Amino acid sequence: MSLEVKWTDLAIRDVQEYIKWIKNDSDFHAARVARAIFELADDIPRRPLMGHIVPELKNESLRFKLIYGRRLIYEIRPDLIVIKRVISCKMDFIREYNIAIDDFA
Repeated sequence: MSLEVKWTDLAIRDVQEYIKWIKNDSDFHAARVARAIFELADDIPRRPLMGHIVPELKNESLRFKLIYGRRLIYEIRPDLIVIKRVISCKMDFIREYNIAIDDFA
């Protein structure tokens, strides 16, 4: 049985903003990056534990995969994969978004 993938509104907004930024330079590359991000998310259910644990949160169920300088952060639940955020690797995860560990529990 394959796990379903759901996106938070915040993660969708993260991708939209990133793609809008890329689109300023190239529609072609914006489409390519968007497709790659969604394909990566769709592939997570096959091997959800292959992602790295989010070091700031130290929670086995919260993981990330790297793509185009971004961290695609997801939560593994028994019957579901939740895409939480898609943020720049350069940003301080906790400070920039004021995310408490409890927000991801």
